[in-house]
Amino acid sequence: MKRFLTSLDDIEKRAEKAFSKAADKVSLDALAAEFLGRKGSLTSLSRQLGTLDPADRPAAGARLNVLKKRLAELKEEKARFLDSGAEPES
Repeated sequence: MKRFLTSLDDIEKRAEKAFSKAADKVSLDALAAEFLGRKGSLTSLSRQLGTLDPADRPAAGARLNVLKKRLAELKEEKARFLDSGAEPES
């Protein structure tokens, strides 16, 4: 489980950095696919939930879902920023 959570943390750090540097909608959409898409990092990791100890799955799944929501929110925030030209709220 520790390895799974470490992977989630790594993905979160990489995604936050990447989304913050996205310069346009095309790159933003590519990043969303890379992290949230059908063949993305989080989807690949979610397939590993079944390999975890059954007692650990609920906590790991909950953490995965929180991260998915967070990355979707980061994408939307950056999209609004790119549309408006204003600074995103922190």
